Amino acid sequence: MFDLSLITLPGAFTLPTQAVIRNETVGSLRASLDGLTLNLTPDGLRIYGSIAKFYRGENVGEMTRGTLREAFDKLEAALGFSVGSGTIRVLEVGHTLTVDYPAAWYTALWEPVPRFRQYTEGNGLTVGFRNSRWSYQGYDKGRETLAGDVPELYRGRNLLRLELKLHNAMSEVMGGPLTVERLMTPEVYRNLLQRWKGWYFRIPKARIPRPVFDAGVKELVKSLAACQVKNMGGLDTLLLDLSKRSDLSKVQKSRARQELRDLTQDVVFTDPDELTTELDRKVRTAAMHSR
Repeated sequence: MFDLSLITLPGAFTLPTQAVIRNETVGSLRASLDGLTLNLTPDGLRIYGSIAKFYRGENVGEMTRGTLREAFDKLEAALGFSVGSGTIRVLEVGHTLTVDYPAAWYTALWEPVPRFRQYTEGNGLTVGFRNSRWSYQGYDKGRETLAGDVPELYRGRNLLRLELKLHNAMSEVMGGPLTVERLMTPEVYRNLLQRWKGWYFRIPKARIPRPVFDAGVKELVKSLAACQVKNMGGLDTLLLDLSKRSDLSKVQKSRARQELRDLTQDVVFTDPDELTTELDRKVRTAAMHSR
């Protein structure tokens, strides 16, 4: 479940002989160790990279708390010293899900999250959201199985990787410094797992509107309006058009954005897409059974 990380260790260290020197200047040294980057300065050591790839050469399969412990044991054996007291500055909580259809079909249904910047990469194969502390993204992991050794379970499958990344104010988010040793405790593991799951369900997903004829006039009008939003290109298109309106104040635009979001998410006259229903179920299962 845990992967990409930046770990800092204060103090003086000697790098192992198997570390490959990449760059050396006065007072600093940069080296690589089986895919990890090591930066040695007078202030200490910084370790950056995928702990899963360091441990087993790929990060497609699940990284449980037990395998995470084994990975750090391997790292300590390679370095020749303990990293348990190291402070984690960047952490990625991710899980690869086997899905029924191409991964991009699922993330295409994701709609903007208020106060987060939405981004797409790779021609829509990656969709994510970020602010100064967090980022969350979903992307097609199946492409990576075409090159490299991956578990048989994932070969030739539709794979969607969901990743939550903490990249600032780690102590504030986690209620104190997050060390390597603390990361591997059951309490922190469960906390981060629930954050990963919670962030996924925080993302609004496009729903399918339908006219409601068996309710009041107000519900009928709103349901028809929701259908019209879809006919006009969907929520993203209307929000973009709204942002270009020069005749509306910021307050009016904000209210209109919220009304559009509420309209397209109203469960009275919209239904979840079958892709969202499938992914919701698989995220809940992953959060429940990960150890």
